[in-house]
Amino acid sequence: MELVAQIRDYYHNFKDVESLDLNIAYFVSLFTKKKQNVSVDLVMNDGINNSCIIPLPIATKLDLEHITIQDYELLKNEVSKKLKKFSLCICKMQAGLGTSVVRDDLLAKYTKRSKLGSKGTDLFIKYHEEILSIAEVQLLQAESVSEKELFKFIAFQNLINEETKDAVLEIWEKRHYLKKQNYKEIFSSEKLKHYPEIFQLLMPTIAQSGEVSFDRMAPAGHGYIGFSEIVNIYTASEPSEELLIIGNGEDLRSTPDSKIFSWIVDQEIPIVMMTTTKLEQDKKGGQLVIVNEAKPYITIVEKAQAQKANQVKLFEQLGLRPSDKRSLFNTNIVIINKYALKKLFMKHLDVSAFDFQNILSPDLIENKKEQDGSVFTQLEGALGSSILNLDKFFRQNFDQPLVNFLNLAPQNRAKFFLPIKTRGDFDEIYWKK
Repeated sequence: MELVAQIRDYYHNFKDVESLDLNIAYFVSLFTKKKQNVSVDLVMNDGINNSCIIPLPIATKLDLEHITIQDYELLKNEVSKKLKKFSLCICKMQAGLGTSVVRDDLLAKYTKRSKLGSKGTDLFIKYHEEILSIAEVQLLQAESVSEKELFKFIAFQNLINEETKDAVLEIWEKRHYLKKQNYKEIFSSEKLKHYPEIFQLLMPTIAQSGEVSFDRMAPAGHGYIGFSEIVNIYTASEPSEELLIIGNGEDLRSTPDSKIFSWIVDQEIPIVMMTTTKLEQDKKGGQLVIVNEAKPYITIVEKAQAQKANQVKLFEQLGLRPSDKRSLFNTNIVIINKYALKKLFMKHLDVSAFDFQNILSPDLIENKKEQDGSVFTQLEGALGSSILNLDKFFRQNFDQPLVNFLNLAPQNRAKFFLPIKTRGDFDEIYWKK
């Protein structure tokens, strides 16, 4: 394929062949959907039309049998003995600049950098009388989890790209604020490990002419982290007793607690997506729906899809009207039980890596950006979409869901979910008087 050759030529000096192959496979899966004009039109049922796309707030009791929702508040407050057999990998998504969060003043005050890194490396908070970046505090949190000795060991890993790598990698060289060692040394023990960063390469975009362009390069969405991690689980020779938690790089609350992990290992749940009950401030965010086809499945409706269907008002009101059931808002926190997932792969799947990658490929998001007076279309995919497409395949082919949804009631929302979308969010959470 000519596109593959072009990308390989562009990255001819990139040494990690396996990573390059995965990045290309992910992007080509999105490009193929663009080329074939594969788009998903999601017209939600509004109580009047005949759509099979059922929002949870108006779903019937029969509809809701197709989705497994566990309330965090009902989990047993116990620590499973099985956790001792597992390692825990904490993976933070640090592969985007997050330019909507203005922070030049913080860079000037607390760093020697003038260029943006990720939000996690560029936002600074007070921690035990020290001023540290959120990304550094996340390492300290991992160290704290390790001290509880719940797992065989704790590993830490970041998703990075060319734009954020320098800011992320320099933290590993920084000295611990209480110890003489730097973080690279501290995370090189039996109990604390540093897994190599997952590198998301910038990919070409589509110019106004419709041709592939290397004039604007951009990351192809955080769907890549789910894609790469699950492909690696599929191609592994045997199951690994490890839990993987993927969370936002700027969110200090995106690592679950022991009772969540205990529930997952005790029940042998392959994948958990964490949601929270939709509130007024969540009007613009993606929501779960049931697609009630011959073999029903779960997907996410985003605001852009609601706009395309002229259903923005319905989209925003769902779950907030007096007669509605709750709507589940996606937090972008995913927990993967590598052991349970690999066992299911070994039991059910015998497909090539190429076919598996197509199963796992997320739905295409076309994100238009302007540069030097021209408009370029970035081809992107989302983490939740990739996970749910795999879940759909298992539902429709083996009558077995892979994903359980763990929902946080409003009173427990901030315990695990404090996203930072704007500078105002950051100031309100960390620096309000």
